[in-house]
Amino acid sequence: NEHNDDDARMSLAEDGASPSICIDRRSLLSRPLAAAAASLSVAVAPLSASAADASTATSAVTPQDLLARLRRVPCFAIVDKDGIPYIIVDQKTRFGTGYFFLTFRGALSVLGDAQQKAKAEGYEKVWEGARITTVPMDIAVRLSLKKVERSGQNNLKLDTIADILPGMEERDDAQKLDRSGRFNEQGSCPLFYVEEGMEAEDGSLPTYFSTATLVADWDRIYGGKKPLPAVKVVDLLDLFQSAMKGKARLNPSFVASEESVDVVKELQSRSLNVPYKADRMVMVGGKS
Repeated sequence: NEHNDDDARMSLAEDGASPSICIDRRSLLSRPLAAAAASLSVAVAPLSASAADASTATSAVTPQDLLARLRRVPCFAIVDKDGIPYIIVDQKTRFGTGYFFLTFRGALSVLGDAQQKAKAEGYEKVWEGARITTVPMDIAVRLSLKKVERSGQNNLKLDTIADILPGMEERDDAQKLDRSGRFNEQGSCPLFYVEEGMEAEDGSLPTYFSTATLVADWDRIYGGKKPLPAVKVVDLLDLFQSAMKGKARLNPSFVASEESVDVVKELQSRSLNVPYKADRMVMVGGKS
C-alpha cells in the first residue's frame, strides 16, 4: 500500500512534539514482530558456524537463544518508501554505516535533521518518501556483528555495518552507572537489570532497554513495599559476544521499553510499516 509521506513518517509536528499514542501497554508484540522478520526481502546471512554454535557444558545461553529472545524486541530504522534503508557512506573508505534506533523519538529526530540539512543544501529529493519502520532487534544485532554487502544507487555495491543507537536518556543512565567510558562509544547498547528480585519463572533474568520500564516493573511487583536494588548495566553486543565464546555472563530475557511497544502498535494499526530490505541501500554522504 502507498501512504502519504507525511502520514508514513508520523510527521514532525511544528512544535516538535512526539506523535500521540493512546493504546494499551506491556504487550511485546511477538507475532507482529515475527511477521516483520519473516517479511525481510532478503535473508540475513547467519553468523559463522563457530560463532553461532559456540557453547560449553557450563554455558546455558547460546547466541541462538539470545537471537530468539531478541526477536520480540522492536527497534526502528529510517527507510525510503520501498523499505530501503539510508546508509551513511564514508567517501574515503567506501564503507557504509546503517543505523537502528531503540527509540522512535531518536529516529524521528535524526530524520528531521537530515531532511532539514538536505533542503538547505539543495539535495532534498533523496529524502522524499523517507519514513520510519520497525525491525526486530535480532536482525539489528546480526547486521551490527557481521558486514553485509548492499547494493545502492547505480547498482554500486559496498560493504556495510550497522550501529544500534539507544535513546539519550538511556545513554545518560548507562554513563552514570558505568564510568568506564564504554557507553560513550557509538554503537554501544545498554541493558539494565537488577541481580535479584525479578527472576522469571524460566530462570532467566529480565534485562531492560529502559530504566523507566525496569522501575515500573519493580513497582508493579512490589507495590512500593521493597526498595529497588542497585541497577546494573551491560552492553548488548558485549553480552552477545561473550555468548559466542561460550562465556555468557547472564541468562537474559529482554524487555522492550513501554514507549517503543506503544509506537510499534500504532504503526501496525495504521499499516505504516514497510519490509526492511537488508541487501539494498540509499547511499547518503558522510565523511569526505
